[in-house]
Amino acid sequence: PAVKLAYEIQELCSMGFGMQADEQTLTDAYGVPAGSFEQVVAFFPMITSPDTLVIGKLAEGADQAAVEEALEAYRQGQEDTFSWYLGQHLPKVQDARLVVEGDYLFFLIAENADAGEAAFTAFVEAQG
Repeated sequence: PAVKLAYEIQELCSMGFGMQADEQTLTDAYGVPAGSFEQVVAFFPMITSPDTLVIGKLAEGADQAAVEEALEAYRQGQEDTFSWYLGQHLPKVQDARLVVEGDYLFFLIAENADAGEAAFTAFVEAQG
């Protein structure tokens, strides 16, 4: 279901399809603590776009604050980059979303972040 949601959000938000990342990549490249997710779907951008999506169910006992800090550090790095390179992307980096509802985490940098967040909220509600 999370993979289907990821593709739905990518379409809703007109995201450039980036590289799918597994949890090991989240740890190695983006500083998310290992073992943070029970399940996760993540797409990270190619060099010319900041479009990023992470949807995951946090593992029991996960350090939610550390996950949020890692993703915010990543977002800040994207803001630093796009403030001088391809500046037309800066508004979507500044409108990034990091939402935790129950055990689910959502991180998005894309056009129409409101639609992506609404789709995530509906998904979490459907999980019961």
